[in-house]
Amino acid sequence: MKLFRHTAAGIALLASFGATAASYDYNETFTGAFALNLLGTPYVRTETMSVDTSSLPDWLASVAQDTITSFTGSSGGLSFCGSAGSCQLAGGNALGSYSGSFVLDHYTQVGGTTEFSFAGSFSFTGGTGVFDGISGGGTFSGSDFYASGVAGTTVKSVVGTISLPVPEPASVSMMLAGLAVIAGVARRRC
Repeated sequence: MKLFRHTAAGIALLASFGATAASYDYNETFTGAFALNLLGTPYVRTETMSVDTSSLPDWLASVAQDTITSFTGSSGGLSFCGSAGSCQLAGGNALGSYSGSFVLDHYTQVGGTTEFSFAGSFSFTGGTGVFDGISGGGTFSGSDFYASGVAGTTVKSVVGTISLPVPEPASVSMMLAGLAVIAGVARRRC
């Protein structure tokens, strides 16, 4: 009977622990390169980014961010992100990947130079590995510096919140160690 009670308590602990969600506020700075593919319609922009700094725990911090942006041609040049969801966000690290969508609020040339400033907002739509069940979103801003008409470098800051339905790995390890102790105590009492 005692073993049954200890086992039931352990299962209840597991169930309640797994149901909790963890939220992380973060601020990340990315640098990287971008290239425009002007051969199709819509035109496509691809970014390859690396993280310079991150306030996220190491196991959540992104090591790369690849963005595919739809463009449409117009008499005045290119326009980004015609509507919400038309721009795709993807990234992750060795422990998992995430996807999302974003909207660019503006993309403005800075004083006739080859620098363009931009800003917008984004939301997460899904993930794998440690990002499984991800939700949340935030805002971003930055600058592009064109080395040519179709390629250049970019600097981007991202601020937002990541919410995950699973606890972080360290908490899982502590929980499993606690259950092992409960099982050991229950075995001695039987």
